[in-house]
Amino acid sequence: FGPDLDLSAGRNREQLLRDILEPNRAMKPDFQTQVIQRTSNQVLFGLMDESRKDFPQIRLADGRRLIIPRSQVEDASKQQWSLMPANVAVGLTVTDLADLLAFLTSGR
Repeated sequence: FGPDLDLSAGRNREQLLRDILEPNRAMKPDFQTQVIQRTSNQVLFGLMDESRKDFPQIRLADGRRLIIPRSQVEDASKQQWSLMPANVAVGLTVTDLADLLAFLTSGR
């Protein structure tokens, strides 16, 4: 649930570190979560794929994908925060962060 970490290979380490330390600073629209309220009052939270305008899909955190007819969507709002916790680096040493960056940029 989130970006493909394989795409981190070859990225600039400084930029990658900034993205880890400040996850809300620069979110890609594809990974901006949405809260969806259906006409049945069911509330869903996930990533929307609106490539099919009449039947958008929502990808839930548990991996399920739901197709929701547009007529069943009461409200949809994009969230302004990243799925990655802002304090993800708390408790990591400088060596831990260096190892994490090395792993992410290695392409393994």
